[in-house]
Amino acid sequence: MTNNRVAFVFALGLAVLALFMLSGAEAGTINFPEHSPTDEERLDPAGALSISVTVDADDGDGITSLVAIFENGYEVDLECDDDDCTDPGTGDNIDGIWSTPDTLTAGDTLDEADYGDTEIKYKIEVVFTDGEEGVQPGFGFNETGIRVNTIPE
Repeated sequence: MTNNRVAFVFALGLAVLALFMLSGAEAGTINFPEHSPTDEERLDPAGALSISVTVDADDGDGITSLVAIFENGYEVDLECDDDDCTDPGTGDNIDGIWSTPDTLTAGDTLDEADYGDTEIKYKIEVVFTDGEEGVQPGFGFNETGIRVNTIPE
């Protein structure tokens, strides 16, 4: 009797797994983000900083939220920065490069008390209209290797 129950539960589990696989449901994705400049170790507080990520959404998916979050808690919305993507849009219309606005400065990303010693760190969080969420990296923050000058050059 026990073997029949085990076999039934096993078969039921396989059937549920097969349904998930056959549905073709996939979540939209974001790639590993990039930052610019990449050749600087220090920036003045007013120095320009750019964070970008490539979005690959499923058909019918839109973006509810796509933000860069810095270690000091500052958040900035990413904007469609590619001729291939449109905001708002869905599916292939939002696929492409999304970047921080040109107004983002190095000084925005750190508290003034952290200038000089603390490296700028960030992560990207996305929420798609189907409720799927993504974070790059999964845990912690991306490191830029850039510090903010305490005294502008």
